[in-house]
Amino acid sequence: PQFFGRQEQASIDATALSIKGIEQALKVYQLDHGGSYPTTNDGLQSLVTAPSNAPKWKGPYLDDLPKDAWGKPFQYQYPPQHNTAAKKPDIWSSGLDQSNNTADDITNWSKTQ
Repeated sequence: PQFFGRQEQASIDATALSIKGIEQALKVYQLDHGGSYPTTNDGLQSLVTAPSNAPKWKGPYLDDLPKDAWGKPFQYQYPPQHNTAAKKPDIWSSGLDQSNNTADDITNWSKTQ
């Protein structure tokens, strides 16, 4: 039982760390694009391959798109729904249950983990 709790926390921590890495890559992307982040439609793939509408793209900003600790792609939204005050994209994992808007979500707007 103790191992399970530690493994679960390690998965949460690894996923949160991956989100921070994505945020760093997005900051560099933003600098190259006059303060703009990729849209929701362009998504995180814009960090790996140039979108057709990004002539200032100087990437790749990441070698590969990371996945969360459960092997699922991260979710991305810009303009944001949650990070409106910070004016930065929403990035999240649905966590172990793979359902959005549940208690185990790991996000870049909430520090509940």
